[in-house]
Amino acid sequence: FWSEADFLAAAGRDEFLEHARVHGNWYGTLSQFVLERLNAGEDVVKDIDVQGVEQIRKLPDFAGRTASVFVLPPSHDELLRRLAQRSSETVESLAVRLKTAEAEVLRAGEFDYIVVNGEIERALGDLKAIRIAEHCRASRQGKFQ
Repeated sequence: FWSEADFLAAAGRDEFLEHARVHGNWYGTLSQFVLERLNAGEDVVKDIDVQGVEQIRKLPDFAGRTASVFVLPPSHDELLRRLAQRSSETVESLAVRLKTAEAEVLRAGEFDYIVVNGEIERALGDLKAIRIAEHCRASRQGKFQ
């Protein structure tokens, strides 16, 4: 965890692949870490919001190197239940998180894939299938280009 001043200084030096203030806290992904992993031939999976995905899509170093997956709850009621189950939210913060989630769900169609996180084994299977499909993309098979 960084102080806000340190975080903003790093953002000013463009050290983040993506960053945003969400629910009053700063979140970000360091570019160097991700690039090192990708250049080593590793897959990198990040849990980021729609703002982060939007930022990454604009970066030339990552063109054709990413796949976005929107993870949906099976229903609005289940989303509300899961948020409330955390027991870490006040009534006010729960309302803010629910409003944010509802706005983000409207952008799910902007993502490459959608996974419904209802039954965990099924959702994990879907994510594994996406990983395999991404490795099989013609554009990722350099020798055929």
